[in-house]
Amino acid sequence: MSELNRYQTFDDFLNLIKIINMNSIGTKILEIRKSKGLTQEELVELSKVNLRTIQRIEK
Repeated sequence: MSELNRYQTFDDFLNLIKIINMNSIGTKILEIRKSKGLTQEELVELSKVNLRTIQRIEK
């Protein structure tokens, strides 16, 4: 394996880890929000993040 391929593979691996972590974080946010009895709209008000962002994070 050439050096370039090794780095590309490692970068792909790191990107995959980021995606997995973001999915885990989104799932955790969704679980916590629901356990607190909050709607997405209520979380928007509390967090000052727009609704579409919350929807994307929780997806």
